[in-house]
Amino acid sequence: MQPLTEDRKNTIEFYLRQGFSYHKIAKLVKVSSSTVHKIRLELGLPARIDKGGRPKALTKREQQHLVRAVTVDGLENAVQAQQSLEQNLGKSVSVNTVRRALRDAGLVSFVRPKKPLINERNRKRRLQWARQHIDWTVNDWMNVICARPTA
Repeated sequence: MQPLTEDRKNTIEFYLRQGFSYHKIAKLVKVSSSTVHKIRLELGLPARIDKGGRPKALTKREQQHLVRAVTVDGLENAVQAQQSLEQNLGKSVSVNTVRRALRDAGLVSFVRPKKPLINERNRKRRLQWARQHIDWTVNDWMNVICARPTA
């Protein structure tokens, strides 16, 4: 196979920068798609030049606001985050968009585990139990028989 001329390489580069597909460039210049790929790698061009499409509903700044609202301000869920976004930035988006943005930022959702009820009676009992056992040694704890079976 003979080497490509500079003129052909320049033509391939031009088409790559215009956003043409490998297949289309290969047809126009009469070379293989793998040759077009190799030329792109030699030139260090990005794999695909963005040609447009629907703009994102949230800008980077708005996404940062959401993440900060959830992590720092302590918002509990996507609905609260959406309301915060609407009140503070005047941006109206769906809850699913907020969930997607938070997921893209690396935040994952989970159901918070239930905590035991600590009413006044339970609090006093626990405090009394803790005061009774505060001076126990490791040996004392070793002698405790577990109430539930270990399986």
